Amino acid sequence: MSYSVDLWNSYNKVESQLESHIKGLKTFIYILSEYYSSQTTLANELKRLSEYGINNQITTYKSLSEGISSFQTDLLNQYDYLTEFLNNMKIEILDPLKLLKERLVKTLNNNLNEMNLTEKNYNNCISQLENAKIKFHESIKEVEQFKLKSEILKKKYYSNNDYKYNSKNSNINNEEIKKEEIKALNSLKNAKENENAYITLINDSNKLQEEYIEIKKKNLNEIQLMEEEIGENIKDCLRKYIIFQVSYIRNFQYDIDKKAKIRE
Repeated sequence: MSYSVDLWNSYNKVESQLESHIKGLKTFIYILSEYYSSQTTLANELKRLSEYGINNQITTYKSLSEGISSFQTDLLNQYDYLTEFLNNMKIEILDPLKLLKERLVKTLNNNLNEMNLTEKNYNNCISQLENAKIKFHESIKEVEQFKLKSEILKKKYYSNNDYKYNSKNSNINNEEIKKEEIKALNSLKNAKENENAYITLINDSNKLQEEYIEIKKKNLNEIQLMEEEIGENIKDCLRKYIIFQVSYIRNFQYDIDKKAKIRE
């Protein structure tokens, strides 16, 4: 399935779904971090107990002294195994997940800002386009009105269509006709300017629409990749966690088997 094809009309839902998954990732990181912190506390306590009284003679009773020493050695081994496990967990699981979360949040925010800005620019352009359309049509009407008025004056001033002076309408000044013609020309010039502005905004709106489509397509593809990346990283981290746990347990098992053979 391709998000940019199959989920084109569901962009907001897809984006909300990714936000929900990132929130889930944050929860997973929090749980892992708290677990890591609690196990680090345990490791520190193991270290402390393994060194307790090490510089002082706790007892002169040899068997008891040897027993305490053996137990403290076991605690120190547990500390070493647990420290190794925690180091692996931090380097291979926690740190990569934190970096992933930061990158996803940053990418999502950038995409959201990019979409909002493009949509805002497009809406502003459409608003300007509507105003330019109205202005252009009004200027066309104005041109027609001036043309009509000029033609009416000409018919009154001249006889028929031969443009010969009509003495019956001598009260109409030829300068008045020229003024109306000049107004008509200026109005035509204004209409042409409005037409050019209108055409420019049409082209701008088309470009912004194409830009919006490309950005939306890019973002949907990125969201799909981020969704897949979250799933793959969670699976990879759990797989590594199991491997580290198995290694940790086997170290304990090795010590237990070693002690059992000594007692035999």
